[in-house]
Amino acid sequence: MPIADILGPALFYGALISLVMSAIIFISMRWNPEMWMHDAPPKIRERYGPVSDHSKREGRLVAIPILLFFGAILVYAVVDLHQRAGGRPGFWAIFLTLFVTLQTFNLFDLLVLDWLIFATLKPAAVMISGTETWDGWADYGFYWRGFLKGAAGIAVASVVLAGIVALIGMLAG
Repeated sequence: MPIADILGPALFYGALISLVMSAIIFISMRWNPEMWMHDAPPKIRERYGPVSDHSKREGRLVAIPILLFFGAILVYAVVDLHQRAGGRPGFWAIFLTLFVTLQTFNLFDLLVLDWLIFATLKPAAVMISGTETWDGWADYGFYWRGFLKGAAGIAVASVVLAGIVALIGMLAG
């Protein structure tokens, strides 16, 4: 399978995840921005103090549709890959599909959400009221390290998931 036939759809699925995740993040931040405090830079978390139990519960509730959405998109991306390949696409095609799809969102999260919106623009509409001017939001290194951790996790998860999918394909026949 030509690499362009893998990358194009994977980038599309990654862009789709990026758009839907942005909507989920912004809607949930308008609802209760405190539920995202665990993702804030250390100086902000330290100054803010402990997150309420209510916000922790709401954060877990928001995580459920996020995980279901990610899972659904990844399953669809792999099924679509199999259909476009006309059968079993092989480990590397599956790995690349998963890796590029997830890494597209990881890069979007770093550049647009973290660096542009939270570190630079700090719009009051999506910030915890009163924290917009706090020193610490512009910790670009914190966001970069999160991106690198995400990239490593995505690589490992993509290898594991591609291996499972390829193995199931081999066993199924």
